[in-house]
Amino acid sequence: MKVNSEFNKNISFNGFWNSKCIKKGLEFASDYGAVSAATTTLVFSSVLRPLVISATPNTKQENKKAVSAKSVASGILEFIITLTLSIPIVAGLKKIESNPAKFLNKTSIKNYQNNTKNLSESNAYSLATQLFKLGIGFAVIAPKAILTSLGIPFIIENFMKKDTKENKNNQQENLTFKGKNNEFIPKTLAKILNNKTLQDFATKHQNSNFPLHIFALKDILATGAFIHEANKNKKIKDEQKSFLTINSIISTGLSLISGYTIDSLTEKQSQNIINKIKQQNANDPNLAKYLEGFKIIKPILILAVVYYTIIPFLSTLWTEKIKNLTSKNES
Repeated sequence: MKVNSEFNKNISFNGFWNSKCIKKGLEFASDYGAVSAATTTLVFSSVLRPLVISATPNTKQENKKAVSAKSVASGILEFIITLTLSIPIVAGLKKIESNPAKFLNKTSIKNYQNNTKNLSESNAYSLATQLFKLGIGFAVIAPKAILTSLGIPFIIENFMKKDTKENKNNQQENLTFKGKNNEFIPKTLAKILNNKTLQDFATKHQNSNFPLHIFALKDILATGAFIHEANKNKKIKDEQKSFLTINSIISTGLSLISGYTIDSLTEKQSQNIINKIKQQNANDPNLAKYLEGFKIIKPILILAVVYYTIIPFLSTLWTEKIKNLTSKNES
């Protein structure tokens, strides 16, 4: 028993959660949650998901191309739009956090801060600000759906049989934000944060799994928006439209069910990691950001791994079978 006890101590990742790389990653996820999700989506949707789809048996090549093109276009567009919108929002929130008394009224600070030493340690304030940071994903839904729909025929015709390096290199364009040195954005955000209804909502739900709920709702809305736009696009073949519609519904449904299931099953392990982060960074002034970052990065990774590895294979295969059954019944 002593041997087992010593062995468990050796695999406890001592020092792992206070390494510079891990802390920077968690801090980035805390500040740029939507960008973290978009970056993960870009990597998985542009490379892994098309590979999984291409390996799906008993599926027409044209249908594989349509689903793969949707994945690539969606990932690239979400990354570019999300990063462009995130930079000024995060900059504005950082101005508020650096001098809350300048932008927020005393009652708001008291309501958010509650029993914590400062706003950065408040779960209620964290939830309220993450509604902006993660909520950027909702602003991306409509333009992404429209542009993804328009991009599918273009990608199929020009890139499905060619090297896509040129396409990937274009990600570096238009990613910087050069705003005037004013306080319009932080003042606008502060007005919303000063709203009593938002404060009550944040206080009530501060301990909920709000990052996963936000990502889930965004996926549902994004799927609906894409289906609407794809079916309007005259350049997408009718057969591919129906395939894309069924495939999107199956993919999103399976992703949400499995995402919530895995999140629930790993709740104990997550709490152990949170405790480790607290122990190894007890005196770090950015501890609250590391904890917030972990809560955001967990659902991102769960949904990404499930949605872009297992589900593309199943959804593409099942969609083809549903289409075949539908065709037989119609004939």
